[in-house]
Amino acid sequence: MRGAICSDHKTVFNQLPINDGQCDYQTSNLDKILDEFKLSKKLPKCPKCNRLMRLNTTMFGQPIDLSLITSARQAVTQADLLIIIGTSLIVEPANDLPWIAMRQGTPIVMINLDNTEYDEYVNGLFKESAGDFVQKVELTEF
Repeated sequence: MRGAICSDHKTVFNQLPINDGQCDYQTSNLDKILDEFKLSKKLPKCPKCNRLMRLNTTMFGQPIDLSLITSARQAVTQADLLIIIGTSLIVEPANDLPWIAMRQGTPIVMINLDNTEYDEYVNGLFKESAGDFVQKVELTEF
């Protein structure tokens, strides 16, 4: 998990901060934030500027840094194998990454609980939760 940031912290994942983007508070201790929320039932606030905290991810409708997309597409064109874990592959532009791999004959392994439009085209398909799958891999000795 990425962690939490102040909603006014501008990052590649939060291109539209809530105010002027000047607060730089971030934390990787989500357990503490969630525990405090469960006890207080109040939304977590930034200890520096008192604005709301949020996950450090790109939310639906937020712009994505185009250089990240370009880098991801370039990495897929150079990959020997594309592993896709835990995504519906509905949202653009990430949903075109498997298509790039397929066009050049790169094998694809997908780990996903839900069906996607690519299921019938991948070389390996594991229908289980990403967390369960990754935990099994971590326990396996190679």
